[in-house]
Amino acid sequence: MAGGGTLIDNGPHILDLFRWFVGDFSECFGYARTLSMPIEVEDNAMGIFRSGEGKMAFIQSSWTEWSGYMYMEVYGSKGSVTIDNRGERQANTGRWFVTSTTVYITKEGVRQIFDYSAEPPQSYELELKDFISKVERGEQPEASGYDGMKVVEMVSAIYESSRTGHIIKLG
Repeated sequence: MAGGGTLIDNGPHILDLFRWFVGDFSECFGYARTLSMPIEVEDNAMGIFRSGEGKMAFIQSSWTEWSGYMYMEVYGSKGSVTIDNRGERQANTGRWFVTSTTVYITKEGVRQIFDYSAEPPQSYELELKDFISKVERGEQPEASGYDGMKVVEMVSAIYESSRTGHIIKLG
């Protein structure tokens, strides 16, 4: 746990991907509430983001809807990308676990499917190796401090919008 609720725990990963696909956003409206669990932080949060060019994104982060860690759809004028990392419920424990990651890319009406089910879960190891290598060579890592700051701004905007009930302007 990251010291907060579901939004600060899980939300930054999805928000970072949205920024990577879509770019920066100019405003946000959001809710963060404790709806189910007897805890002092939110167990559900959502945010709607809009860019100056009219691009939109919606995020939902929940500790009560346990159908897996991530599902994402991005639509553009030339095609779409869907990332499906939802899990399945174990029969003996009732807990959810990720069984596969599938990426669907549709371009000009043609759909490609990339199934990463057989790949070992090594993304953190690869990210760390890449980060260390770039720092050692004096190069900018793929994810910059600016990227991290923008994601923190987006998370903070959801919390602020939830608190005030207003649209929050971003950076």
